[in-house]
Amino acid sequence: NIAASVAVSVLRGTQEASVQGGNITADSISAKSMLNSANSNSSRASLITGSGALASVKANVAVAYGRSRSIAGIAADKLNVSGGKVQLLSTGNAGTLADISNQNFAALSAGVMTGYAYAQGIFEAYLKLDEGESLEADSVSVETIYTADATTELTPSAAGVSGALASIGANVAVSNASSDALARIYGGGSIKRSGLYGFFDDGERYA
Repeated sequence: NIAASVAVSVLRGTQEASVQGGNITADSISAKSMLNSANSNSSRASLITGSGALASVKANVAVAYGRSRSIAGIAADKLNVSGGKVQLLSTGNAGTLADISNQNFAALSAGVMTGYAYAQGIFEAYLKLDEGESLEADSVSVETIYTADATTELTPSAAGVSGALASIGANVAVSNASSDALARIYGGGSIKRSGLYGFFDDGERYA
């Protein structure tokens, strides 16, 4: 008999690629922040039960919490790009997974199976031009592309509830994903360009 099985995973991460201050002259310039690009889940909590014998657990609890922040920006004192490209790109995955599963055909008796998954993300790309500052470039792009996902998976039996002797008092799954995205060009400066745009991951553009 086991009083409780608990898995908790917490990850807080910030990644920033930025240019701050200074007088910059270049053919082109870019700042890119790509957070968790190779992993859709920044935080994962898993419980695997079942050992071929009767398992009696009062509670199985899995909690996954992830808070991700990705920032790409340029705020130079003076920026001169002679006909090239200016690119600001902030991308990332803000995902969490809470997983409780019975991996074989053993009998499982649990009072409560509870999974909580919380995902928070902030994704920002910006270009700041101060009053009196002028930027000339072929194109200026400011992009924010991200995914946010919170998933809770509860599997009482490897073959489904009817495929094993599964006695569960209650199954509770809670998932919440909350993210903020911002792509902006601001300040009192001016831009001369052949193409100026900014967009979010839904494809909308503004100029």
